[in-house]
Amino acid sequence: MKDLLFAEFSPATETDWIEKIKKELKNISFEQLYTPTYEGIILKPFYTQNDCLLQKAVPLNKKRAGWQNCVKVSTEKMLNEPKYLASLLNKGAESFWIDLRTLKTIPIFHWNTIFEEVDTTQLTITMQCHQNTQEHLEALSSFKFQGLYLCYDALHHYATQGEMQENFWQHLYAILQNSDLQVDKFLINAQHWNNAGANAVQELAFSLCTAIEYAHQLTELGAEASKILAKIGFSLSVGNHFFMEIAKFNVLPLLWANICHAYNHQPEDELFVHAQNNTWNKLQADAYNNMLRATTESMAAVLGGCHSLTVLPYNLSLEDDFASRIARNVSIILKEESHLDKTLNPTTGTYFLEKLQTELAHNAWHLLQEIESKGGFLANLQNNSIQMQIQTICEQRLQDLENQKLILIGLNKYPNPTEPTPSEKPHFISLSKF
Repeated sequence: MKDLLFAEFSPATETDWIEKIKKELKNISFEQLYTPTYEGIILKPFYTQNDCLLQKAVPLNKKRAGWQNCVKVSTEKMLNEPKYLASLLNKGAESFWIDLRTLKTIPIFHWNTIFEEVDTTQLTITMQCHQNTQEHLEALSSFKFQGLYLCYDALHHYATQGEMQENFWQHLYAILQNSDLQVDKFLINAQHWNNAGANAVQELAFSLCTAIEYAHQLTELGAEASKILAKIGFSLSVGNHFFMEIAKFNVLPLLWANICHAYNHQPEDELFVHAQNNTWNKLQADAYNNMLRATTESMAAVLGGCHSLTVLPYNLSLEDDFASRIARNVSIILKEESHLDKTLNPTTGTYFLEKLQTELAHNAWHLLQEIESKGGFLANLQNNSIQMQIQTICEQRLQDLENQKLILIGLNKYPNPTEPTPSEKPHFISLSKF
């Protein structure tokens, strides 16, 4: 086609649009349409190609579209209900997140019962542990999995509980060096940053600094940096700012590539990213609103390119069959009805998101460099610098909720008249202070 569509119309410049908007606004100033974010980024009312002319587009991390519907299982049901995992697979689950932090070693014969009628060669599981990690892995070593991911993150525990497991680095080094234990990925659990109130810049910087700390500690013990970096993946919470969350998930692989480059590591595989809904905005007041929050958060994570998605039940109860079913079905709807698994990175070329991602990446990298220049992740956690930065944003969120600058339907806007006046506040977790 030689002739461009609408070629008979003269192109409208950015200035033309601004003048048109000002005319329509009448007594409202154009500047009032700018929106500040918790990340220190100012959102414009509209974007044009000029906003991206000097920007380098964020490269694709994913080589194929789609994600796994990763169900967080009830360990009580897993241990006591026959064929529990098999039934979840028949109902739409595609992989499992199994939290074993409160459990002692499960005998091998019990795992045989747990995986009854499950083809483990087609199954990916993430095992979250704190104690007895090697024993759990040894019990699972007789099975062949499509993927066995380990979330054994003592720095997550240190940040949230204030306790560091004795000889943790030596334990983790031994596990990752032992090929018989079949650990395919080691996940950095970064969910607590968002749940404590952090903004997207802080989430990215603190998560990546955590990974750098792991690389540093394990290479000090003799591990090869390339092998450690190749195993690392991330598990992030998804927040309530739809476009900022898309940008966050798109930016993470870009910043990770910079870190790998610093270690002279050329990744052969995509950076694995798992997403899970945050918990601070999942309220008891008019709790069905949590379904809507979880759905939009999930959509943001998917559009941002996550490889695995865990949707939490709207009441956060893994024992509630109805709530768990609704959560499980979110991914199914996004795939089978919205067809979001058919398009690879559909946000590419969006002026707004390209600009937002560039600014987010710049700010997060600047904060990361600041932390590293001041001694790294552990030093900044132990002097409470990280906690104070997050607390500042958390307090700002609470103030905005109080002033209705930040809206949570059912809490500070449109409360359910059939329910008592809600007195609860968002459930931000507390980080340890040292």
